[in-house]
Amino acid sequence: MAAIGSTELREPLGGEYAVALRKLPAAVAQFHQRIDHARAAVKANAALTISPNRPLTDRQIAMVHFAEEEELDSAARLTSDREAVGDFSLFRPAYVDLLKRIVSGRATNEEMGAGIGWAVDKFVSRGNAAVARGTLEWRHLCMSLASIHLETIQCGERRDEGEDPGDPKHPLLRPAPQLVVNDPRSARAAGMRPEHQKTFLEIVALAIEEKRPRPATANEFRVAGRMLAEHLGEPTPIYRITKSDIISYKRALQETPSNYVQRFPGSTISEAIKANKARAAPFPTLEASTINNKWLAHIRSIFAWAAKNEIIPDNPASNVHVDRSEDGKGPPRIPFSTSDLAKIFSTPLFAASTDFGERPWAILIGLYTGMRAAEIAQLTIDAVRRERGVLVFEVGGELKNEASRRLVPVHSTLIRLGLEQRIERLKKSGKTHILPDWHDRGKAQGDEAQSFSQHLPRWFNRTFLPSCGITDKRKVFHSLRHSLKTALSSAGVDRGLSDRITGHEDSSAGGRYIHQASVEAMRDALEKVDFGDVIKLTR
Repeated sequence: MAAIGSTELREPLGGEYAVALRKLPAAVAQFHQRIDHARAAVKANAALTISPNRPLTDRQIAMVHFAEEEELDSAARLTSDREAVGDFSLFRPAYVDLLKRIVSGRATNEEMGAGIGWAVDKFVSRGNAAVARGTLEWRHLCMSLASIHLETIQCGERRDEGEDPGDPKHPLLRPAPQLVVNDPRSARAAGMRPEHQKTFLEIVALAIEEKRPRPATANEFRVAGRMLAEHLGEPTPIYRITKSDIISYKRALQETPSNYVQRFPGSTISEAIKANKARAAPFPTLEASTINNKWLAHIRSIFAWAAKNEIIPDNPASNVHVDRSEDGKGPPRIPFSTSDLAKIFSTPLFAASTDFGERPWAILIGLYTGMRAAEIAQLTIDAVRRERGVLVFEVGGELKNEASRRLVPVHSTLIRLGLEQRIERLKKSGKTHILPDWHDRGKAQGDEAQSFSQHLPRWFNRTFLPSCGITDKRKVFHSLRHSLKTALSSAGVDRGLSDRITGHEDSSAGGRYIHQASVEAMRDALEKVDFGDVIKLTR
């Protein structure tokens, strides 16, 4: 083996079997590295038809690695110097176990580096992949190459037994089928169903049809599909979407301005990113939690459905997410202080000489009921009714959980300020919701990047609070809910009853016995809360 400079490879492992077993994977990895450096001498066209400095897809990397390992194995079997080939059969079981551990994702970065890092380094040095050791992308590539390397070992074992190794079985090693669009005969000939050729957006429609999610969730699935399609730039069959595509999409989302459809009408996600960067004061970009928990989560769910239905071999979006440190998490929500409430309710918005409009009523309902924004936005006129003589809000619609479906007594302050009169006026004008502008305008924008329920809270958080001199990022529309919870606790209201009013799931030992608190008990608890000495509103 002139290219290696030695006829054998040796590495002392020590005399103790257990110690030697632990050192074995690293030693084998070193052997592979030395062999890898000698590949240029063994094989003139090491990169096959792939040029250096050209990024490769997961499928291309898999096929190149498999072909190179197969050629090395064939070259070794043809040499007359059998001693130089060596016998790795004693080391193979431990190495196979390590590769399986890497494929499963349970291996540490150090184990991945020792077991298959040499293969990743090969593609990085050629400019075919740009991954940094220890990152999620690097771990993904290690897992992918480890699974391919296992197949090369299995093929070698079949050759050792004098058998034909046959065609590779790994999905990434099967050539991507090239189908004639709308030609069912071509699909049948390739052994594929028509949906294999569908785009991600078309698969979204199929998944929604079967899964039947809530309308709001179905809408977000469609938006997620549209955003990914915009990033890809052209109609792409789902089987051709790779992990690299999804990682690229994740990076684009990190640069995407929030609410980009309204801010850059008619622009694709790529165009919006470019336009936002050109602004003197760019709009804020999507938060990591929104990217992870909404847009990546939705496409991951659709790809998982496609994999389950054998439309694609695996989920390219699995394990793709934005890494965040603890400091990168969104700030915790905290209640408003008494001085905050005084500032809020002393603004012209709540002037006694004017009729309260939709925004003041939204703030008042949020403070005196503790409802979430989505719950308030969905309040219908018919949802205000009497239950055993007590005026209540019936909270329904598309909710966070079953505990959110509840009755909330109307606080006497809301009655005194004219809630019932407002409802009568809305009825006469043919409206269906207590806050019709919020609901109707939000629903009209429901297919955009922000949920319709966030229409009014965005104004409250970004415009109204700063105008009041409240700039603490932990204080937002949801802080109204925290303010009521804090006030209930200060008034001595039992936690189970407080949870029932605000629609929290009670996880305490006794919580399971509080199935339905009486409206009278909830009314009496709410009436213990009085913000009147702070907000001083009159009608």
